[in-house]
Amino acid sequence: MSTASPTSSPSPMPRSSNSARALGEPLFGPGRPDLAAMPVFSSGQTALQVPASYDAAGSGDFIFCSGGGIMGHPGGIAGGVASLRQASEAVASGIPLAVHAERHAALASAIGQFGARTGL
Repeated sequence: MSTASPTSSPSPMPRSSNSARALGEPLFGPGRPDLAAMPVFSSGQTALQVPASYDAAGSGDFIFCSGGGIMGHPGGIAGGVASLRQASEAVASGIPLAVHAERHAALASAIGQFGARTGL
């Protein structure tokens, strides 16, 4: 679904990114408790969605629900969890996933398993 109207140019940041970042803002005005919510990304998440999730949230402060990315990993649950950790390490270090996967087997397996649908 496009966030742009037929006559406008596309937004530089998808609406989900704006929403995810807005959750980090205080929920109440000045003089009220400084509470904020945390963005949650779920539904079809694998190690391959970690970079976009970091970008949408603007940091690593988010919840990443990745049932299929863990359970569907060729290395089983341990491989799925390791692939998410390795993807997070790559993003935090500014390394493209494909480059990081050259030395990280679980991430390489995730790219092999899930990459065809994402172009990686």
